[in-house]
Amino acid sequence: MPASLQHLIKNLFVNLCMVMVLSFFELHSQSSVRIAVASNVSPATKALMAIFTQQTGIRVEIISGASGKLATQIEHGAPYDIFLSADTVFPNILYEKKLTRMRPRSYAQGQLVAWSVRTLYSDDAMGSVDQAEIRHIAIADPALAPYGKAAMDAMKKSGKYERVKDKLIFGENISQVNQYITTGTADIGLTALSSVLSAPTGLKGYYRIVDSTLYNPIIQSAALLSDKSEARQCFEFIYSDTAKEVFVKFGYTRIHE
Repeated sequence: MPASLQHLIKNLFVNLCMVMVLSFFELHSQSSVRIAVASNVSPATKALMAIFTQQTGIRVEIISGASGKLATQIEHGAPYDIFLSADTVFPNILYEKKLTRMRPRSYAQGQLVAWSVRTLYSDDAMGSVDQAEIRHIAIADPALAPYGKAAMDAMKKSGKYERVKDKLIFGENISQVNQYITTGTADIGLTALSSVLSAPTGLKGYYRIVDSTLYNPIIQSAALLSDKSEARQCFEFIYSDTAKEVFVKFGYTRIHE
């Protein structure tokens, strides 16, 4: 076989392989869903999406972080299909900027807790925060994380803020707050009930639910960002009876849209 013909056949084979590889990745991308998820609801979302994938065969990639930071990424073109926020504010901002495919929908209501892996010195959540033995208190950044704002509101409304403000250490999101708590960097933290319930048995420690009248209800909503059929299917699944059961299991309360 002439060398020129061998070279031609080789080039055709390489080009065919490239087309097959690119087609595979295009198909893979089309049959998967990318979800930007607030840190507090990441464990529940992972459990829920495992069920979704098992039922549909559609892969789901979960990217977690502070709601405010994820919203900023979406505004700058991050390729997410769905956004699960820890509040209603950030999804509504995206909706007003015409970055969602429909009006955001609420999916669950979160609960704030005082959590320590060591011990609590009071039966009251905010009383546990305001103790001489407490040196460091972890909360999420109020500007980025709705649970951080709720924590700040609870401290101020309970009259504890001025007494404990010098003990505060801030996490970028709930995951970082939980890390501060479980590693002992903070003696106590104000975090999501879902974080405690999803923690390994040896790290569950002690917690008290914060009086819900001390902060605005933590209504969490989601936004559909893509027209992909797989994304729409996944978005609807978030509001299914199965999803409601999963959210309750992880410490959220049901809401009626």
